[in-house]
Amino acid sequence: MNNMKSDPKPDPFYGYQGHPVPNRLAALGNPKDKMTVSMTTAFRWFPEHEISGFEKFDDAATAVLCGEADALLVPILCPSLNSLWVRFKHHGSFVDRISPFVYGQFGKGTPASIVLHPAANRFLSQCPIQGPLEHINNNAEAPGRARRMHSALKRTIGFVAPDFVAQHEAPDQIKYVVQGADELPFVILVPRK
Repeated sequence: MNNMKSDPKPDPFYGYQGHPVPNRLAALGNPKDKMTVSMTTAFRWFPEHEISGFEKFDDAATAVLCGEADALLVPILCPSLNSLWVRFKHHGSFVDRISPFVYGQFGKGTPASIVLHPAANRFLSQCPIQGPLEHINNNAEAPGRARRMHSALKRTIGFVAPDFVAQHEAPDQIKYVVQGADELPFVILVPRK
């Protein structure tokens, strides 16, 4: 059985380099709502492929190692990327243009905490920080977790998320852009044999 699809649609500036892309890809997020950077990239670049979504990159990696998917799609900012190299090898790579990231908050004043994915820590210099950080598994969770924390604690809670997530989950809470549209390298990993 041939489980390879042809290379993704060529893009003269962000072109894919590597081996033919396996048909079954695992990525972070839910394929139905496509509310993570990984999912939007997966469907933009590989619309003909079977794409499975997972809550954590480690769960996606396990699915590939167990044969539920053939390859793992990972942005290079993934905090667990270093640990993946032990069990996986490079199969291909490309650069995708990703959505702007925004800061938003529930409540007024300086936030007691900020909810964000660890890869978004690079934007903290542009956020009002007073309290601890609340790290989450993926960017799609940030506005919802901040809303729930604000409700439960009755304190101001901030969040950092891709603009498309914030526009969907909490459009009236967005305060400003912390990073404009940017380029982000992605790798496709396959198990070491």
